[in-house]
Amino acid sequence: MIDQYAGWDEDYKIKIRVISSRPYHALFMKQMLIRGTAAQIANDFSSDGPDFTIINSGEFMADP
Repeated sequence: MIDQYAGWDEDYKIKIRVISSRPYHALFMKQMLIRGTAAQIANDFSSDGPDFTIINSGEFMADP
């Protein structure tokens, strides 16, 4: 699970949580989003939670 931000402008920045089953999907999103400090992430995400959640279930097997 990765908690990061999207958007540079403080007025429009949104909190994004990425949940993925494969590490390379998490690594890709870690490069795409804006990292915050550990204190900033803990403060922002513990109080309100994320504004948007991405769930990547790459190992999910659908029943044909």
